[in-house]
Amino acid sequence: MSTSSLTADDTASPGLAGAETVLLRAMALYRVNALLQASLAIALDLHHYASLPPVLTLLAALAVENAALIALCLRRGSIQPAAVTLDTLLAMAGLFVGAQLTTAADGHTWVYFMYPFTLLASLSIGFAYRQLATVLTVTFALALAYVTAAITVHHDPAWNTIPNAMGYPVNTTVAWAAARYLRTVGARLDTARTEAVAQADHTAREQIRARHARALHDKVLQTLETLATGDLVPDERLRAHVAADAAWLRAFIEDDDATHSPTSLIAGLHHLAQRMALTGLHVELHHAALHDLDTDPVSAPHVQALLDAAGEALTNVSKHAGVTHAAVRTRLHADTLEITIRDRGRGFNPAAPTAGHGLRTSITDRMREIGATAAIETGPGQGTVIRLTLPTA
Repeated sequence: MSTSSLTADDTASPGLAGAETVLLRAMALYRVNALLQASLAIALDLHHYASLPPVLTLLAALAVENAALIALCLRRGSIQPAAVTLDTLLAMAGLFVGAQLTTAADGHTWVYFMYPFTLLASLSIGFAYRQLATVLTVTFALALAYVTAAITVHHDPAWNTIPNAMGYPVNTTVAWAAARYLRTVGARLDTARTEAVAQADHTAREQIRARHARALHDKVLQTLETLATGDLVPDERLRAHVAADAAWLRAFIEDDDATHSPTSLIAGLHHLAQRMALTGLHVELHHAALHDLDTDPVSAPHVQALLDAAGEALTNVSKHAGVTHAAVRTRLHADTLEITIRDRGRGFNPAAPTAGHGLRTSITDRMREIGATAAIETGPGQGTVIRLTLPTA
């Protein structure tokens, strides 16, 4: 059971998603405010419009389009750049339509309500795009549409239109900077939370390991060391085997480097031979094929699996073959690595049922899990040969 104080519920609302939620809400509020500004401008200057129905129709179209944009982004969980691009194109068209609905005499007043609306709505551009160059390009297109419509259709003077247009890049650049900051902080928060969860899990595993180590030390290790040093086990080879296992268990409990997963196949085979020597089994190693290699031809997890399988095979030799010698040979082919464990012991019938897990589970299945194969050649009185073959390509 993990003792981590961070649970799945704690990671349900990560920082980046939270930042996107804030930006979504900000965009929605700004666009609602833009609609209110346009509505207020129309309400205060009704007499400046030659025909009110087209004006109200444009306002209604803006409301529907804004509602659709906000609903789409809320459903997707973030501001959608493609939707904002389409919105900008509609806003550019709306600038020309709005200019035509206002008489020339009304010049540079807010009767031309599309200007304040698009000025506030342009903040969506800064929120939507991640690259500043994209933000400025889209903003320039919107500002150019405003200047063109204001001067050529609405007959706004240039001395008023051009300064007004500067509000677009100011708004979108500030929005982009704020969005970038929020997203950066959110991403860092997600990373920090992930690392905290991983560290908490690691700490929990270490605590569990420490409890298990204490239990092994107080129970199993003391029993093994007593059997290895006393007279309770008269067989010298069996006593040496118990001593070897006791030494390994003590190293494991004390977190000795000898128990760590070896990264070198040669070093692992030498360590394995030394362990088996304590049980009375002399292991002859032949690994010239690996001497000239800078690195192992297989990954560290595969190295460990091969060593575990070879160790199981040699343990079977020590327990059941009735011999004191075995040979381990490595061969490196074009696309495979082969390890052969051979003894000239009593052999066995591989088809006969065995107690416990047997070679099939302890070696054959273990090799299958890493994409390797294990071939067993034996017979009563014929010795045993086990070939472990792992693809390297």
